[in-house]
Amino acid sequence: MPLTVVARIQARPGAETDLKNGLHELITAVRTEPACRHYELFQSTENPTQFVMFEIWDDEAGLQAHNRMPH
Repeated sequence: MPLTVVARIQARPGAETDLKNGLHELITAVRTEPACRHYELFQSTENPTQFVMFEIWDDEAGLQAHNRMPH
């Protein structure tokens, strides 16, 4: 059964661009994982220090495999 994860990420003020760039590099790697169905980053238009990562995984085992990845 697919597993959905919504992760809230808070940047330090002034570090939004660095965080966003780092997260985009992460997205490229994560999307190649076999259990990853969807992995998308959103940034708040009202507060640019707030990000949300929306993830869909094949199952819990796939998410656990992702959590063990070096990236």
